[in-house]
Amino acid sequence: MATSTSAINIRLVEPRNTIKIPNTTISLLQLCHFPHEVEQVHAQLIVSGLIHHPLNPGRLIESYISSSRFSYALSVFESIPNPDLFAYNNMIRGLMLSPEYPDHLSLLMYQKLLSAGLKPDNHTFTFALKTCSRMNAYLEGKQIHGQMMKAGIELSVHGRNSLVYMYSICGDMESANLALLADGDNDEENVLAMNCLITGCFRQGKVENAQTLFEKMAKKDTATWSAMITGYNSCDMHGEALRLFQEMLADGVQSTESTLVGALSACGSLGTLDQGRWIHRLSLCNFENIHTHSLKVFSCVQ
Repeated sequence: MATSTSAINIRLVEPRNTIKIPNTTISLLQLCHFPHEVEQVHAQLIVSGLIHHPLNPGRLIESYISSSRFSYALSVFESIPNPDLFAYNNMIRGLMLSPEYPDHLSLLMYQKLLSAGLKPDNHTFTFALKTCSRMNAYLEGKQIHGQMMKAGIELSVHGRNSLVYMYSICGDMESANLALLADGDNDEENVLAMNCLITGCFRQGKVENAQTLFEKMAKKDTATWSAMITGYNSCDMHGEALRLFQEMLADGVQSTESTLVGALSACGSLGTLDQGRWIHRLSLCNFENIHTHSLKVFSCVQ
């Protein structure tokens, strides 16, 4: 890493190399795997004066957020005279993910973007809707949905999922279903959105609705089974969670770490030691990180 950094730093300070600067900075930041490496690039940008290049602050913010240096990202953002949409989107996302700041700051950043006269894009709406889900902020989410429709934005798969999830988490299942139906005929998109809707149903305690959705799905992926197993456990229906896990295996669906953890959790709550041991052996064949959950199962039945 030291060799690559030195080589690119030399190029960064070449005079009048305005065409190569953005690509060079992006390439250098992509090589950073640790926070201190991003800080080194930041320092070089300041020393060379390239921090003022229009494209560099946004990329730096993105890298700080990716390395969980949220306060650093905010500091860079606040130093920009006129942040662009890319910088705003990254800060909306960063403030949503950050444990250092309350979620509502993400929505305040969204409002600041609108006040600056910038037009939100697909990424903007997706991040803002995710924030509303985390906050259970129904009115704000509905308002953002209205702004999205007014702007004529067609949401991506992730954006559509965020919309479905926001409505379902907030208890407006009718709007969640309407958002789901607007998904079109793309099977992959429908599966992803249905998974979000199932999770939302369990969060609202609407188990029968989740079961109906699950049974109606012609195509299910591993995330669908995981959402159901996790949902049953969250509603203290551990027997159903274990039954569904067994049904999943009988249907030839490959178990995942998430489904195995869910099954082990159900065994722990039910005190079924034999089944817990069997699932533990199954997990050892595929995953190495289930040990803690296995210990919980065995400790619960002793």
